[in-house]
Amino acid sequence: MQPKTQKLVALGIGAVGLVLLVMMVVVESEPGAIPLALLLIGVVGYISGHMRERFSKTR
Repeated sequence: MQPKTQKLVALGIGAVGLVLLVMMVVVESEPGAIPLALLLIGVVGYISGHMRERFSKTR
């Protein structure tokens, strides 16, 4: 997967996780495991894509 594509997918996953997290906190007054995992996967994926993009530019 290209770094730009990876970053876009990661942003999408992170956005879904954030929306679900906010909804869970409003409805149940506590975060759920799945929204937190989606948010974490989104952040890690975005950072990974950013690092891959920077590394490919230096080569």
